[in-house]
Amino acid sequence: MAFFITLALWAFLIYLEVRFSKKRLLFRGDTANRRYKEYVNDLNDVIVKQLRNAMSKHIYVNSYLTATKLRVYNTGIKVLK
Repeated sequence: MAFFITLALWAFLIYLEVRFSKKRLLFRGDTANRRYKEYVNDLNDVIVKQLRNAMSKHIYVNSYLTATKLRVYNTGIKVLK
């Protein structure tokens, strides 16, 4: 039980690090909290390399969290059997 709590807290801390690191153009909450014209102006100022970097970080973090959740879920199912 302590293992699952530790793993959940660890995944939550990774989420918090990504969520509150800085404002990002591709993060849902950051995008939704802006006015459209402000968002478009910021997006026009960003170069393609920065967008690619931001997207790759989001893809990696989402993939990592999903894999961790699946591993914990499968372990929990095995423990319950």
